[in-house]
Amino acid sequence: MFLINHEWKSKILFFLFYSFIAASLISPIATENYIPGIADYVNHLASIMQAKMAFAEGQFPLRIAPLESLGYRYPIFQFYSPTTYTVAGLIYQFITPKNPLIAYKLTMWLGLLIGGIYMNRLVYWFVKSKPAAILASLTYLTSPYFIIVINNFADLSEIVALGILPAVIFYTLQRFLYPAKLKTLLLTSLSWYLLITTHIVTFFYSAFFLGILFLIVAIANRKRFKNLLHVGSAFGLALLLAMWYLGPVNLLGKYLIINGTMSDPLNFMIFKPVFANLIFPGAQHFQEDLIYNHPSIGWVMLMGFVISIYAIMHRLTIQNKRANYWLPFFVILFSIAFLMTWTPFNFWKWLPHIFFVGQYNWRLLGQVIWIGALLFGWGICWLFKNKLDLRHTVIGILLIVISTSAYFPTINNSNINLTEFLQKPLLIYNNTTYSINFIKNPQFVKHIDTMNIDLLMLGNRLHFNEKYAITKALLDYAYKPIIEVEGIIPIDIKEQYMIALLNDQEIARFTFKKTGKFHWTFPLSYKDASFQNTDKFHFQFKIVDPTTEIPPVIPIEKMYISGFASPLDTMDVVDVKKHCQLNKAITHCELNIGKDIKILELPILYYPKLLQIKLNGKVVPYYGVMKGSYLLAGITPEPSTANKVDIEFRGLVWANLLSFIFWSIWGILLLKIIYEIISIRIHFRNVKLAAYIQNTKME
Repeated sequence: MFLINHEWKSKILFFLFYSFIAASLISPIATENYIPGIADYVNHLASIMQAKMAFAEGQFPLRIAPLESLGYRYPIFQFYSPTTYTVAGLIYQFITPKNPLIAYKLTMWLGLLIGGIYMNRLVYWFVKSKPAAILASLTYLTSPYFIIVINNFADLSEIVALGILPAVIFYTLQRFLYPAKLKTLLLTSLSWYLLITTHIVTFFYSAFFLGILFLIVAIANRKRFKNLLHVGSAFGLALLLAMWYLGPVNLLGKYLIINGTMSDPLNFMIFKPVFANLIFPGAQHFQEDLIYNHPSIGWVMLMGFVISIYAIMHRLTIQNKRANYWLPFFVILFSIAFLMTWTPFNFWKWLPHIFFVGQYNWRLLGQVIWIGALLFGWGICWLFKNKLDLRHTVIGILLIVISTSAYFPTINNSNINLTEFLQKPLLIYNNTTYSINFIKNPQFVKHIDTMNIDLLMLGNRLHFNEKYAITKALLDYAYKPIIEVEGIIPIDIKEQYMIALLNDQEIARFTFKKTGKFHWTFPLSYKDASFQNTDKFHFQFKIVDPTTEIPPVIPIEKMYISGFASPLDTMDVVDVKKHCQLNKAITHCELNIGKDIKILELPILYYPKLLQIKLNGKVVPYYGVMKGSYLLAGITPEPSTANKVDIEFRGLVWANLLSFIFWSIWGILLLKIIYEIISIRIHFRNVKLAAYIQNTKME
C-alpha cells in the first residue's frame, strides 16, 4: 500500500510541476478581460468562437466558420488546424462557456503540459535519468524559440504542435525499436494524425528530420532497414486517418492565396536568422514584426551540443549503451537542422516547393529545440557522471529559467473591446488566406460580375502614380470593360485634374470641380491596336497640377471593373441571400427565377469538388463567378419556376470515405487491444482465485 501511495504521489507531483511550468510560460498573456495586442491572437480567438458555433451546427469534423466574416461562410478549418480548434472549441463550449480567452489559454496550457510530460519521457528513454529528464524537458519548454512562439506570436496552433511533437517522436522511436507491438502502431499513427491536423508546418519538418534520423541509423545498422517499413506503416496509417483534411489541402493548396508566401526561396530566407544572434542569446530580442526576427538557440542547448561534440571527438561515454549509441545520430541531426536554419547559401532553390511550407526558414528552430533538449540531457549526465540528485535538479531549474527569462516580453493589450468582439467574432486577419487566388488562377473563373481592384490599394485611398496590375485572361471575359471608382473628395481641389493611364497611355481625364462624393467611370479600351502586342496590363492615376508637388489624399470606397455581363442575365448574390436560411450546416434558398436569368450567384465561396449543391433535389454542377474581390459558386437555374437550392461544404467525398474506413480499422484494433488486456486481467484474477481456493482447502 505504501508503494502504491508513493507512486501516486510521484505522479501527482510530476503533473503539478509541468502544470505550473505551463502556466508560467503563458503568464505574460494570462488575462481574462483584455485581448493582447498580437495580430494572431485576435484571429485564433475568433476561430475558437467560430468553432463553438460550428459544433452547434453539428459539424464534425470542423470544416467551415459559420459566421460570415467575408460576407460568406469561410472554410478555414478545412485548410488550417482543425484539431486545435476542435479542442479549444470544446473547452469553450463545456468548460468556459462565457469566456473564450480562458479557453484560448487552457488550450495553450494543455499543449505545453503534454509537451513537458512527453519530452520528459523521451529524454528518460534516451539517458535513463529522472533528474536529466526533468531538466532537459524544462530546457525544451523554456527554449527562446518556444517562448517567442507563445508570447510574441501567440501562435496557438504551433504551440499545441510543439507540445504534441515530443509524443510523436517518442512513439515513432518505440515503433522503430519494437515494431511487433500493435499498441505502438495505434499510438504512433494517432500522434502523427494529431500533428498533421494541428500544424502542417511542424508536421512536414518533423517527418523530414525523423526520416533522416531513421535512415542514417538504418545505414549504420543494415538490420534496421526492415524497421523503417514498420515506421512507414504507422506513418501511412496516420496519413489515411487524416485524408479528409489532407485531400483538399493537396488538391487545392497550390491555388490558395496563402500559397503565394510558400513558393519563393528568396522570400523563404528573407528573414534568415543571423549567426551571431543564434549563437549568442540576447544579442537582439525577437519581436512580432518579422523584420526584427532574431531568435536564439539558447545557452543551455548550445552547452549540450558542445559537450556532445567534445564527447564524440574524444570517445567519451556515459553508463548507458542506448544513449551512447544514439548520441552521434542526434548530433548529426542537430547539425543538419542548425545549418538549414542559418546557412547563408541559398540551396533551397533546388528543393521542391513543399520545403517552403514554413514560409520562413527560422521555423526550422522548432526541430532544433527538441534535438537540442536530448543533447542537453546527455551532456549533463556525462558532466555529473550520472550522479544527478535533487540538489542538481533544483539548481538546474533555477539556472535554466534565469538563462531564458530575458525572452519573456511585456505584452500590450489591443484596443479591441472583448464584449463587442463576443457579439461578432470575425476573422479580422488572414480572412482570405484560404480562398482561391483567382487572379493567378483564372482557369477557375467561368463568369465575372465585377472585379475589385481594392485589394491592391493601401488604406482605402487612391494611390497616385501607383501601377495596378490587371490580368488579361480575366479581361477577355468582358464585352466592354469599364473601370469605376467611387470615393469622396474631402477638400476643395479645383483647378486640378487627374488622368488615367493604361500601360502609360492616357485613356481618360477628370477635372476636380467640387468636394463630396464622386463616381468616375471610363472605358478600359485594351483591345485597341496600340495594346495588341502585350499580355500584361497596368493602369494608374496621375494628378496634373504644376503648383502642387504632393497629390491630395482621396479616400476610395470602391474601385472595380464592370461591363462583363448584363445584370438581366444574373441574379446578384445580395438578392439571393435575402431568400436563404441556414439549416444546420446546409444553406437552403428558395427563389422564383425569371425566364432571362442564366446565372445564380450563391452565397458561398467557390472550391472545386468540395461543395455539394442541389437544385430542386438534384445535385447540379457549379462554377466560379467573380464578384468583386471574391470567387463565388454559381449555378445555372431552372428559368420561369421556383428554385430550391441546398448548399453544403462537405470536402472531398473519396477522402472522407477513406478516413472513415481507416478510422474504423483503427477503432477495431483498439478494441482488440482492450479485449486482450481485459482477458489477461480476468485470467490472472482466476489464477489468483484458484490459488486462494486451493490454499483454503489445504488449510
